Amino acid sequence: MIYVLFVLLICLLFGMVYSHYLVKFDERRQPEGDREINKTFKRLVKEYKLNVYAVDRFEKRLIAIDRTKSVLLLVEYKDGRTTEQGFQLEELLSCRVVKSVNNLTGYVQKVGLELIFQNNHVVHFQFFDDQVDSHNVLNKRWRKAQQWRREIQFQWSLRQGNAAACESRNIGLLPKQSSKV
Repeated sequence: MIYVLFVLLICLLFGMVYSHYLVKFDERRQPEGDREINKTFKRLVKEYKLNVYAVDRFEKRLIAIDRTKSVLLLVEYKDGRTTEQGFQLEELLSCRVVKSVNNLTGYVQKVGLELIFQNNHVVHFQFFDDQVDSHNVLNKRWRKAQQWRREIQFQWSLRQGNAAACESRNIGLLPKQSSKV
């Protein structure tokens, strides 16, 4: 009986070591941009003690939201540099999904969130960029952008105390528009 328990304990320890090795090995196999984004995200969560409950990763981009502090995180890796931005949702004036369409081809070039904060500070976060992403993921990214608009709208309305306040300031309720490039 003791022999069986000892063998099970050895197998359990071996499994833990092996799974730890696989996680480390998998991290090394990630493209550099994804690896840098993950490191930056982990550092921000630890540094600011964030309670992130929703996060999405795209090609060299990350968006996350903290429920308790009502913070929106945007991380992007471009040209060998990682940029990070954090915004308080209480300062949000407008949030909408925008898409850019090429006039010559009619193809969608970009899909993203346009966030307007107090003092007219405008922030764009791309969910789809035809320079980086395949057109096969366009519909999925459009739906993901809509989902994040709704999530930001919901979090904003919770911080304001009711959903009716959201309608009075048109947060995320602007008509769907496409800006043409």
